[in-house]
Amino acid sequence: MNTIKPNYYHKGGIDVIGFMGTKANKDEQVGFLRWNIIKYVTRYREKNGVEDLKKADYYLQRLIELERKTNE
Repeated sequence: MNTIKPNYYHKGGIDVIGFMGTKANKDEQVGFLRWNIIKYVTRYREKNGVEDLKKADYYLQRLIELERKTNE
C-alpha cells in the first residue's frame, strides 16, 4: 500500500484529492493543502516519523504545482 495515497482514498475508483481539485476553488484547495502540510510536519516526531514528512512533501508538491499552474 502506498502510504501517501492509501487505497481508502480511492473508494469506487474515485481519487478523493483529485475530486476535491475539480470541485473546490483555488483558495479552498490552497487551504486544504497548507493545513495538511502543517499537520504532518508538526506531528511527525510524535506519530509516524519520516512517513509523515513524506506526506507533507506530497502536499507541498501539489501546492507548488497548483501555484505554478496559476502563475503561467
